[in-house]
Amino acid sequence: LAAQLDRLAEALPKITTHDANSESADELTVAKKTVCEVLHWLDQRGFDATVESIRQSIVRPNLYLNVSERLLQSAVEERETRQAPVRDVIFGTSYVGNSITNSVSGLDLTPNLEGISTTYTYVGEAQIQSNGYNQGATVRTSSVSTFRGETLLVWTNKGIRLSPATATAINRSRILDVSTSRILGNRVARNRAYQQKGATEREVGQRTAALVRNEMDSYFKELVRTSRDSFVRRFRVPLHARDAFPDFVSMTSTDEQARLVLLTANSSQLSTTTVPPDVSAEEAQADVVCHLHESLLNNLASSYLSGRRLKDFEIGAMIGELLGEVPEGFQEQEGQATW
Repeated sequence: LAAQLDRLAEALPKITTHDANSESADELTVAKKTVCEVLHWLDQRGFDATVESIRQSIVRPNLYLNVSERLLQSAVEERETRQAPVRDVIFGTSYVGNSITNSVSGLDLTPNLEGISTTYTYVGEAQIQSNGYNQGATVRTSSVSTFRGETLLVWTNKGIRLSPATATAINRSRILDVSTSRILGNRVARNRAYQQKGATEREVGQRTAALVRNEMDSYFKELVRTSRDSFVRRFRVPLHARDAFPDFVSMTSTDEQARLVLLTANSSQLSTTTVPPDVSAEEAQADVVCHLHESLLNNLASSYLSGRRLKDFEIGAMIGELLGEVPEGFQEQEGQATW
């Protein structure tokens, strides 16, 4: 143990205080290798607290990624127009007609120091033309329902937290015509239609809000489920199996951007010992600002690929698992030589 600690004491200053003039690249590489070997030796013998204390003093995150709200909005925003038949019964009156709904889906970031808070919005207007039938009377109406639905998703290092959707809706209608098969029933039918107009509008607004809430809850529950399954299958399980899952994950958000910070280095690996350069005012206006240290790629490659012998189509399958498509030249083809 004493010999290993002496090696560590000699190597640590070289990687924490080095500069371009004081240490050559070869000396720095040797020092990093020594530190990794000693940390691995200590970790294998149960000195967990010692290893963690040393790592916290010399290992810093090797990925800083900022993404603007503007870019996230452009990826999520969707405009839709859809037509649908209308069939409903309200206060004993059967309504039949058609609706045209114009809607916009969007996203807003909100400040959060413990995760990336995203508020998804669904805003629109439904124009409805319908005939209402009640006790021999027919009421022809035109109405407009405006609605707004919201749901909050918080993305953290522990997973995705989904809040129940909320929605509001207001209906405004206009009675176009009232007719009845009874000779003396027009006045009675017209009076009844206008007396029920306000209550009918409130009822339609409440039903529209409930419909929006249910649609959003159903959609985002399925989205969260598939996202979790995909993340576990494509990232967590294979990375954990190779001891390559990030050692530290931080997610935060402001009104203007989402930020992801990662440290990818297992107990026998190092990352950078320095912080990334400051972001200039001009760079801060970009939609994506990424500071990536070479140690992230080196550590991933070492953990995930070291000790393995891979053929070209196996590499293609790995890339396809990550990107969803096997790139050209990596597909396995009968009769074609592999490397």
